[in-house]
Amino acid sequence: NNQRRFVMALQIPLAIISAITLCSIILPKISNKKLLIFLIFLIVIPSNALILLKDSYITTKNQSDYIENQKRYLYNEEFEALNWLGANTKHDEIVLSAPVTGLQILGISGNKVFISERYITVNFNQKQEDVKQFFTTATDNQKIKLLQDYNISYIYYGPEEKQLGLFNPNSASYLEEIFNNSKVKIYKII
Repeated sequence: NNQRRFVMALQIPLAIISAITLCSIILPKISNKKLLIFLIFLIVIPSNALILLKDSYITTKNQSDYIENQKRYLYNEEFEALNWLGANTKHDEIVLSAPVTGLQILGISGNKVFISERYITVNFNQKQEDVKQFFTTATDNQKIKLLQDYNISYIYYGPEEKQLGLFNPNSASYLEEIFNNSKVKIYKII
């Protein structure tokens, strides 16, 4: 799992330490400047090529998955629901939704979400499987356990969530409908 956000702050200190080491220890020992330039290119070019090749491979491998999971627009009713969620809930309460909806909840409502985009969700693959099971095959006891284990307060049930499976939140005794329009329902865990 690529959890890049955990190392994002390390690049600047590592670059500073590398520059100090290069300037104070390595450069004074190398008298041949052509050799130095060759060594820099020898290190820089293959590492950059490797990064580009890796990203190209991941992009082509996951292109169909990426396209399927990206929503190009929001219905007005979804925007209304997201604004309602932001205005009527605490921002530290966790919302369960489809991954693409989770990203929209983060951006518009400001609530914490169970799952969002791959690179900002810890244990994304496991959580994606949990969401899929929640909306398809999980029993009520398994659903309640998931909600309790992750301290989930709300379920956002819109067009993306309806496509995940046959889950009918209206029949769940552990949910209370607190918002409803023609496209979205929001449920509170009771």
